[in-house]
Amino acid sequence: MFSFWQKKSAGSRQTVRQKVGAKGESLAAEFLRQKKIRVFARNWSDGRHELDLLAWEGEVLVVIEVKTRTKEGLVPARSAVDRQKKAAVRKGVYHFLRTLRHKPKAIRFDIVEVIQEPLDGEPGPVVRHYSHIPLFSKHFRPG
Repeated sequence: MFSFWQKKSAGSRQTVRQKVGAKGESLAAEFLRQKKIRVFARNWSDGRHELDLLAWEGEVLVVIEVKTRTKEGLVPARSAVDRQKKAAVRKGVYHFLRTLRHKPKAIRFDIVEVIQEPLDGEPGPVVRHYSHIPLFSKHFRPG
């Protein structure tokens, strides 16, 4: 039996969860562009590892994990980025760096939380940006 998140919508190959996630990533990318953060890749994958958004802010490579919720809950979506998820993102970053000819001077990890139906009568989706989330040891150097 499929859960709500795994049901295929009529006439589509995407699950409801994938559609919610894709819309959240689009909203997050637009939000970041407005903050002058240049998103250059969405859903980067090497077949085993995936990174939601990759962007540049100046000379800093910004790796962004997007967490989308249909409604605001008691626990913030950013709490879903636990130790296990951070380890998966770290592996993805290592593999992405291998594809680059010129390594960035610095890497930053951000989380963008998108709530599509906020509480308290707020209009439209709510986007929250959490910057400089610890991901690597303080001794990590991308080059």
